[in-house]
Amino acid sequence: MSKINIKFYDFARAKLNLSESDAKEFIETIEEVVAEEIKVATSDYKSLWKEDFHTLDKRIMESKNDIIKWVLASLLPLP
Repeated sequence: MSKINIKFYDFARAKLNLSESDAKEFIETIEEVVAEEIKVATSDYKSLWKEDFHTLDKRIMESKNDIIKWVLASLLPLP
């Protein structure tokens, strides 16, 4: 257990009157819940970033095409 978990373990034992095994199980359960919540939140942000980058990539390609059209149009003489 990390230093903060040991402090939390000691707090749980003292304030919640838990046995050693119950306090350890309590802390491990909280760790699992927090880890899962972080995983879900990270996954949500990855989805958002993926969509944003896809949109940005599409806009860059459109701008690139527009620039190429303008350059070609300015270089070709008009009849």
